[in-house]
Amino acid sequence: NVNVEFAQVVAPTPAPAANFTVSIRSGVNGARVFVDGTEAGTIRNGGLDVQVSRGAHEIVVIAPGFRTFMSTYNVTTNGQITINQVR
Repeated sequence: NVNVEFAQVVAPTPAPAANFTVSIRSGVNGARVFVDGTEAGTIRNGGLDVQVSRGAHEIVVIAPGFRTFMSTYNVTTNGQITINQVR
């Protein structure tokens, strides 16, 4: 005879990735904003707030009649990016 006792194993819950708010400001209302290749929204009333995790993120802003803006930002805190698009 073998007596065995089983104990429930509880795996620790992984810590959620910290999310930060990046405020994207632009004077081009209607410009489309993409973060890491996914559309995040449209500039309205001069801005758009997006939630991102810590780390590097590619921000692209597209508007008819303007050059496409593209840059990568390393996000470590909440912040603001002001984009002055050129025709």
